[in-house]
Amino acid sequence: SLSAERQKTLKRLGARLVFSGALYGRSGMEKLAARTAAECGGYYVDYFRNDDNPEYHRRITGPAIVREIDGGQSRSLVDAIVVTEPEERNEAYAALTGSFEIPYEEWNVWSERIDTVSTKPAKNSAVGNIIGRRAAMELRVDDIVNIGIGIPEMVSRHARKNGMLDMVTLTVESGGIGGFPVSGEAFGAMIGAASVYDMANQFDLYDNGGLDICFMGALEVDGQGNVNAHRGQGAFAGIGGFANITSRTPTVVFCMTFNTKGLEVSQKKGVVTIQKEGTIPKFVNKVNSISFSAKRAIANGQKVLYVTERCVFRLTPKGLKLIEAYPGVDVEKDILSQLPFEVEL
Repeated sequence: SLSAERQKTLKRLGARLVFSGALYGRSGMEKLAARTAAECGGYYVDYFRNDDNPEYHRRITGPAIVREIDGGQSRSLVDAIVVTEPEERNEAYAALTGSFEIPYEEWNVWSERIDTVSTKPAKNSAVGNIIGRRAAMELRVDDIVNIGIGIPEMVSRHARKNGMLDMVTLTVESGGIGGFPVSGEAFGAMIGAASVYDMANQFDLYDNGGLDICFMGALEVDGQGNVNAHRGQGAFAGIGGFANITSRTPTVVFCMTFNTKGLEVSQKKGVVTIQKEGTIPKFVNKVNSISFSAKRAIANGQKVLYVTERCVFRLTPKGLKLIEAYPGVDVEKDILSQLPFEVEL
C-alpha cells in the first residue's frame, strides 16, 4: 500500500520507479501510485492489465506494461511482448541446479549425459584430445585453475583421466568454484560445484592474482608471442574476461591448433600424423589485435606456453621457443616450414 508515510519516503528518496504488483482492480491506488511516480520525476510500473483508468492508461494487451508519466499523459515504453513456451530440458540438466550433491565419482557420468544433449560432435576430436592431454600435464597439486571455452575445455576431461581433477580447484567466470565445468551450450555451469559466487566476486579473485594457472584459446599468435583472442577476420567477438585472467595468472597455457579450416590430424599409440594441413594459419607475422601482450608477460615474470596438436612453444624474452615436438611430427616439415618467422630451438 502507498500510505502517506510511504509517499513521503518515496519523494524524499527521489524514487525513480513505483511498482504496483498488487493493485489490480484498485484504480484509485493505481492513480495514486502513478501520481507519486510522476511527482518524483520517475516511472510507474504496472504488472497487470487494467483498462479502467484512461487518465493513465490506454487499451493494452499482455500481462505486463511499463509506462512513463509525463504531465498526466502516458507513453508506452514497451512496444510488444512476446510470450514463449518454456523449453523442455533433459533431466541431465538437473545436475547444474545445485539442488542435490553430486559426489566426485559421478561427475563424469553427469557430464557425459549433459554432453549428449548440449554438445555438437567434434569434426576432429583427435586434435582436442591431443592438446587437452598435453596441456593437462601442466597442472600441479592444489592449483586454482580457470579453463576457457573451446579446446581448453578438454583440459578438465584429461585432468579427470590422469587423476589430477580431485587435486586441483577449477573455476569458471560465471562464479563456480570446484566441481567439473560443463561443455557445449551449458558452458559456464559446473557439476558438483563446491560454491558459487557472483561474477563480480569471481573477478576479484582473478584480478588480484588468485589463480595459479589458466588455459585459454587463441585465434592468432605472432613471433613475439602476442596473442589475438578476440578479433577474427571480419568479426569482432570482444575480449570478455580474457584480459583479466591472463594478465595476473602466473602460468598461462594457450590451447590452440597450429592452423585451421581443413586441418586433419590423427594419433595412434602416441604417434601424431598430420594428414591434412588447414588453409588458415594461426601463427602469423603480426596479429590483428593484441589480447595478450608478450612484453608485459615477460615483465611480470609469467610462464607462458602455447600448446598445439603437434608441438609446444614457450615464451622467452626473444620470442617463441620450440620446447617440444610430439612423436611422429617432422620438426622441419610440420613446424618450422609452416611458420612465417624464426623461433628459438
